[in-house]
Amino acid sequence: MKKLGIVVGAAPVGSERVELFNLIKNPENYKIAADGGIALFLEAGVCPDHWLGDMDSVKDLENSSEYAENPLFEKILKTILPCEKDDTDMALAVKRAVEEGCNEIMIFGGTGGKRMSHTFANIQLLHHYAELGIKITMVGENSRTFVLYNNTIQYDAAEKGLISIIALNDKAEGVTIKGLFYEFSGTLTNTFALGVSNQFVGKEAVVAVENGALLIIKED
Repeated sequence: MKKLGIVVGAAPVGSERVELFNLIKNPENYKIAADGGIALFLEAGVCPDHWLGDMDSVKDLENSSEYAENPLFEKILKTILPCEKDDTDMALAVKRAVEEGCNEIMIFGGTGGKRMSHTFANIQLLHHYAELGIKITMVGENSRTFVLYNNTIQYDAAEKGLISIIALNDKAEGVTIKGLFYEFSGTLTNTFALGVSNQFVGKEAVVAVENGALLIIKED
């Protein structure tokens, strides 16, 4: 049985807030706050299973009466990490979710923040775990991002919106794109964004890669 992990970071959460709150209120899901991501748990009135980070994003939060007096603070299992470390708080949060048996993970608050470097680091996380057979979906404002590694994904005819398919390796070989506005068969490279802004056209669609990693970004 798949165990779903919900990892919440400190980046702003927009229209995906409703979905996030529904997911973290489900007791069957494993829930972890990465540093400033704790604010969304407190707002939802939900205690995460774990809260970890170097806490550089929550100093003001802990000092504010709005949150410091929240009884949930006393119940949260917390791990304070050093500021000087090799992994990001998000990477360590994802690692903890995997250690807890999550073979599918959703990240909220992992993109669109003040530091673009963290968004790119999170894409590296998606790539790393895709190679280990663990699917991580990063949910952003009207977007879902994941990495397809040596695999195939199918979409039904009801799908709408845009989809971008970007090679993460020097070469992603045996790429097949069918049923979208632009179809393709061959090799994609990470120096040419040929697969950006494709779109669903009311047909069943397939994206596949035989050897390599594709960053898939679906936008509404």
